[in-house]
Amino acid sequence: DTAIHRGLNLHRVSPNNARAQTMLPLIRNVLFLTIFVIALIVALANMGVNVTPLLAGAGVIGLAVGFGAQSLVADLITGLFIIIEDSLAIGDYVDVGNHLGTVEGLTIRTVRLRDIDGIVHTIPFSEIKSIQNYSRQFGYAIFRLPIPQALSVDKAIEMVQEVGRSLRQD
Repeated sequence: DTAIHRGLNLHRVSPNNARAQTMLPLIRNVLFLTIFVIALIVALANMGVNVTPLLAGAGVIGLAVGFGAQSLVADLITGLFIIIEDSLAIGDYVDVGNHLGTVEGLTIRTVRLRDIDGIVHTIPFSEIKSIQNYSRQFGYAIFRLPIPQALSVDKAIEMVQEVGRSLRQD
């Protein structure tokens, strides 16, 4: 894990770095699981256990789990393509279906968004039909401005525009 962090220079901020941080937990988990399973099989074989039936049984169990968890498999495959195509990255401001917010986290199966009200939404990738990414090579600032009832809407818009002009000049 430390070697991967050093190799990717994850202390710098860049678009490739955001993609690397998105993929890093997936790579770490796959490597750990692969090494663990191979080590377990080698250890059992060295202790004299016949591992051939275990491997055959694992294949049958994997097939049964695959059929039983079709939505999970759909999430995984869709998530893999979304991450590879770099449609989403941590920190992006996106509209995913009925949810609009900042991407706080990505797994291989879900995306976690925080909306403007502070609510966190965890959305499985299989439910995502389209992605609108507002922050990719562009920037938005979203403000929530409470307006007193006594103030007219036209006056409030005029005040916001005036502040915007002064900020632009600054």
